[in-house]
Amino acid sequence: MEDMKKLFEEMTKRISVIRSIFGEENLAAVHLFEECLSYPLEKLVELARQNELIESLESEEEIREEMEVFRKLRLETEKMRKDYPSRLLWPEGNMPVLTEYKENPKGRYNHDPDFAPFLYEMLIPEYEKPKGDIILCAGGDHGFTVLCEGYQ
Repeated sequence: MEDMKKLFEEMTKRISVIRSIFGEENLAAVHLFEECLSYPLEKLVELARQNELIESLESEEEIREEMEVFRKLRLETEKMRKDYPSRLLWPEGNMPVLTEYKENPKGRYNHDPDFAPFLYEMLIPEYEKPKGDIILCAGGDHGFTVLCEGYQ
C-alpha cells in the first residue's frame, strides 16, 4: 500500500510539473482539435502525438524542448485554417451553467471562461436518402481526444 501511495505522489508531482510548463501552450491548441474539420487532419494527428510525447517526459528540460516543437507546429497549423460552418448550441450569453468561473489559471481547464459550445453539421450528399440522425459528443476532457472520440 505504501508503494502505491508513493507512486501516486510521484505521478501527481510529474503531472503538476508538466502542467506548470506545458499547460498554457496545451490550452492554446485545444481549439484546433475542437474545430478539427477546419484544419488538416495529418497536422492535428502530429500535434496529438507531440502532446502525448510531452506528457510522457520527466525532465523539465526535455518538456521545454518538445514544447517548442509543439508550439511551432501549432502556429503552423493555425495558419492552415479553412472555415467549416458551426452552430452555437445556445444563443450567445444564454448557456445554462451550474458554476461560473472567470479565470483559468495555468490552463487548469481545457476551456477559457469565454468558451461557447458548438456543433458541426456533417450532412450526407443530397442524392442519399436519410436513414436517421447521429449526434456525436466527444468525451469530457476534449483537447486532442476529439480526434479519436468524435472525428473518426
